[in-house]
Amino acid sequence: MSGWWGTAALAAADAALWTVVCRDRPPSGADRRLWAHVARRPAASAPRPSPAAALAGALVHAASLLRALGSGARRRRDADLLARAGLEWDPALLDVLRIAGAAAGAGAGAVAASGGLPGGLLGWAALAGALGYLGPGVWVGRRAGARRREFQRALPDALDVLAICLRAGLGLHAAVAEYARSASGIAGEAFRRYLADLALGRTPEDGLAEMVRRYPTEDLVVASAALLQGLRLGSPLAEILQEQAAHARSLALRRAEESARQLSTRLVLPLVVFIFPQVFIIGLGPVALRLLGPGGLLR
Repeated sequence: MSGWWGTAALAAADAALWTVVCRDRPPSGADRRLWAHVARRPAASAPRPSPAAALAGALVHAASLLRALGSGARRRRDADLLARAGLEWDPALLDVLRIAGAAAGAGAGAVAASGGLPGGLLGWAALAGALGYLGPGVWVGRRAGARRREFQRALPDALDVLAICLRAGLGLHAAVAEYARSASGIAGEAFRRYLADLALGRTPEDGLAEMVRRYPTEDLVVASAALLQGLRLGSPLAEILQEQAAHARSLALRRAEESARQLSTRLVLPLVVFIFPQVFIIGLGPVALRLLGPGGLLR
């Protein structure tokens, strides 16, 4: 035990000696840098999330739960829809927007119902919440449809340019690269993505399949099938592309004629709702006033 007391006394004496010796010694450069760093270091405190971040986290958790309960086919369908719309989103983000739209719609419906609208509060909230849930999907679908129609219009010209480049002596990939370098719009974007897929090591079959997934049009499906068959059989690709461009134009003309034939049917509802009542009021209004007014035949 006396040995431990002696060791403790020597340690205390050593500490006191170092304190006396180093008390008046100026700090070294390393000590000054260390003290400056410690002085600049902020106090460790847990950051408090903002209300917006907390709400976003809650929506993400709810979307994850909804996606876990959903099927794999639904997830693939949402991913395909986002790809066709040209949105590089995670499918979970679409679910987040649906849940947020449902919550906002339910709140707006409840506020509107409490303001004096006929009907129950729960019914208006449920109706507005359902519309809010369907809204993001409808918007993404309309965007995908607009991009598909734009690609249909641009595809024949793109195939013609590729055929001209092939006739000029370029290979298929060089022709696609030349067109993608100078083209603008959705067709140029589609072929640039095709080149990017090839650069990642995909085969032309996989690249064309991905293009068909993003732009599911009848013209592109037929053209890609004919192009792949020409690559396998060694057929002249310039003639194949030129024929597919003519076929795509004939399909576009057929679709325009079909839309023109359906125009009369589509005009029936606007005519009945917005045009015919005004015509009846203008044409038969004076007659009705003479018959029903003072001194009229029906008085």
